Amino acid sequence: MCKICEDNYNGICRLSISKCNNLTDLKNIDNMELLLSLFIIDCPNLNDLSKLRNVNGLYDLGIVNCPNITEIPDIEGLKILIISNCPNLVKVPNKPGLNIIYR
Repeated sequence: MCKICEDNYNGICRLSISKCNNLTDLKNIDNMELLLSLFIIDCPNLNDLSKLRNVNGLYDLGIVNCPNITEIPDIEGLKILIISNCPNLVKVPNKPGLNIIYR
């Protein structure tokens, strides 16, 4: 069972979430004011990243093997976006200064 983003983890600046089959969204991630780097790997039921819009300090984001992700929101300050094996992804941010890497 994954218990990520259900509590206040305000002091975390780098976070990796992996193999969380029950994870469908990132409930309280907007409470992570210091979060700079987030990697989400092998979360097959994750389908909602909308809360990431509120994480203004996020610098890099990696999404790997998350087949239910259809959209990555526009995140203020995001500079690096790594995407791999997300076959249903149809919308990614299109803004100057964002380096998108497809693997």
